[in-house]
Amino acid sequence: MSNVPIKGVDVYQSSSQFIYQFLISLAVYINPRGLARIIRSQPEHSATTSINATHVSYLRFAHHQGLPMAGGGEGELKLLGVWTSPFVIRVRVVLNLKSLPYEYVEENLGSKSALLLGSNPVHQSVPVLLHGGRPVNESQVIVQYIDEVWAGVGPSVLPADPYERAVARFWAAYVDDKVGSAWTGMLFSCKTEEERAEAVSRAVAALETLEGALAECSGGKPFFGGDAIGFVDVVLGGYLGWFGAIDKIIGRRLIDPARTPLLARWEERFRAADAAKGVVPDDADKMLDFLPTLLAWIASKAK
Repeated sequence: MSNVPIKGVDVYQSSSQFIYQFLISLAVYINPRGLARIIRSQPEHSATTSINATHVSYLRFAHHQGLPMAGGGEGELKLLGVWTSPFVIRVRVVLNLKSLPYEYVEENLGSKSALLLGSNPVHQSVPVLLHGGRPVNESQVIVQYIDEVWAGVGPSVLPADPYERAVARFWAAYVDDKVGSAWTGMLFSCKTEEERAEAVSRAVAALETLEGALAECSGGKPFFGGDAIGFVDVVLGGYLGWFGAIDKIIGRRLIDPARTPLLARWEERFRAADAAKGVVPDDADKMLDFLPTLLAWIASKAK
C-alpha cells in the first residue's frame, strides 16, 4: 500500500489502515509491556510485527517532536562514551537493536567533560546514558535498563523466562570477569611479553569455555540469545574490535576457527548485524594507533 512520509509519520491512503495504526500506537503507549509479551509470543513474521514497527516509528517521531516516548521512556537519550570502549560499544549496539534515537558524545579521557564527571562522580568513567537528563551508569546496568524501559520496542535483549534470564546474566558476568580481565592484561597491565602471553592463555581458556556456553545457550541457533542477538552477545561482542587489534599483536587469532569454530562463526554473524555495523571497530590498525592514548591516560591515573 502506497504512503507519503511527512515528518516521520506515514499518512496512509487507506483511512482504515491509518486508524488501525493509530490505535496500535496508542495501545503501545498505554501498555507497552503487555504488547511486548504478545510480540514475543508470536511467530517472527506474524501480524504483530506491525505493532512493533509502529512503536519504533512512534519513538522516532516522538524524539524529534518532543513528545512522550512509549514504555516509560520519556526524555531524550544521550550517551557519553569512547569509541574503542567495549563497554560503550555494547550499549550502542543495544540502542541500535531497539532503533532508539540518541545523541552520542565522544569523551576525551585526558580531559573529561563536566557532564561526565557530574553524571558519574563515583567512577568518572564511560559509558554514561543520560535519559531525560538523568544518568545511568555501568554498561551491563545500562543495557538492562534500556531493555526494561523500552520493553515493547525491537527485540528483547534478555529472555522472558526467569531461569534463562539468570543464565544469560551468569555468562555475561563471566565474560567481563574472565575475558575482560584478560583483555586488560593483554593490552594495559602487562609489563613483559611473558605477562602478555599469560593473559592470552587466560583469554583463550575463557573463550573455550564460552564455546561450550554458546552451544548450550543457542540450541544450535546463530547467537547466544537464539535467533537474535541477546545479552551475552552484546557483552562479548563489545570486545571484538580489540580482539582484532590483539590478533595483530600476537600474530594469531584469539577466536581461532580451529579451536572455537562456533565462536568464529558467531563473530562473523555479530559483526555483520546491522546493529553492530559502524559501532564495532573493524580497523585493527586504527585501534592500535589509539592504544598509546589509552596507555598515556592510564599512566596519568597512576601518578
